[in-house]
Amino acid sequence: MTQSDAVWQADEGFDSEKGWDPTYFVEPDEMGVPTKPGRFTSVHEVKSFMPVEGAVFHPILGEDMLLNYIVSEPNSPLTIHAHAEEQIFICLEGEIEFVVGDEKRMLKAGDVAVIPPWVPHGGGTRDKGMIGIDVFSPPRKQLKEFVESE
Repeated sequence: MTQSDAVWQADEGFDSEKGWDPTYFVEPDEMGVPTKPGRFTSVHEVKSFMPVEGAVFHPILGEDMLLNYIVSEPNSPLTIHAHAEEQIFICLEGEIEFVVGDEKRMLKAGDVAVIPPWVPHGGGTRDKGMIGIDVFSPPRKQLKEFVESE
């Protein structure tokens, strides 16, 4: 499937004359009411911090999930740890040696690690840096507290 095919398929439920089709992904009897307005932001606009030397986190908080945009310099450790929240990590650029449970892999652009609650995980970059995204559900407690502290 080409990118243009994917765009065409994604647009099948959209009629520019009518606007959006609220039943495109759900049945009419499953429709809910928005809990708050949507919003746009940029990873360059959100508050960031450096949890370990060489890695910068840019957490973005939703209602029931949290996305964390990560930029790690070469030779930056991400300590092995575990937490109650489910996590999915996506490597966007560069590479990172990553451990999930008893398995270790070198992740490159496009590779994904799925981490259930309380599974030890972590790793670090080697000669190359890395840009990646973490998604947490529910929002990771410590990152949520950081975002909410102003």
